[in-house]
Amino acid sequence: MPQKPWLTPLDHQLLSALADSGTLVDACRQIGIGRDRGVYRIRRLERGWKRPVTRSTRGGGGAGGTHLTAFGRRLLRSAGAGPDEGPPGGWNRLTGIYRGGRPPVVELTGGVRLVVAFRGRPGAKVRLRISPDALLVAPGRFPSSARNVLRARVVELRPRGLGRVEVTFRTHGVRLRALLTESSVRALGLRPRVASYLYLKATAVRPERGRRTAGLTPS
Repeated sequence: MPQKPWLTPLDHQLLSALADSGTLVDACRQIGIGRDRGVYRIRRLERGWKRPVTRSTRGGGGAGGTHLTAFGRRLLRSAGAGPDEGPPGGWNRLTGIYRGGRPPVVELTGGVRLVVAFRGRPGAKVRLRISPDALLVAPGRFPSSARNVLRARVVELRPRGLGRVEVTFRTHGVRLRALLTESSVRALGLRPRVASYLYLKATAVRPERGRRTAGLTPS
């Protein structure tokens, strides 16, 4: 039986924004991604499920929109448990020390510091989780809204089905896994020991749920 695509946190945000805004451009703007990336995320879901997730409408004077289909709405409603089940291969799980500041950061081994968007108690140990889908990989530096930019090297590549590859990177002793398409891996020339840059938004670095979170404060 073909493997169905996992609804990633980014997919969930996109479908939720579409349900509210009714246009793909507005939905992508709300969650901070480009329209082309939004189209790719939706097409990926539709190819995997072999069902339409959205439908386009035309309005008077050239106005129109993009709306969720009945299946798209069911997919969104069922997504409550999806992200907690984890992506293919599991979450990136890390432990560090919350240092606070503006912006707040969590310090990992090797002096790696991740900017985060949650509050905690300075000096407390916190456990983090990061979806491999949240990591953007590039061969060099470029202007970006991502608060975390890490130079890393490829450790290994592993196929994950549906034309995707899990690429493990290492930066100062910290390992992070990214989920990329096979075409992206080829275009970036990724192979063991190749240097790359990892871009990660602060909101994608989340406190681990279901474990001790004594270092966190109510948000």
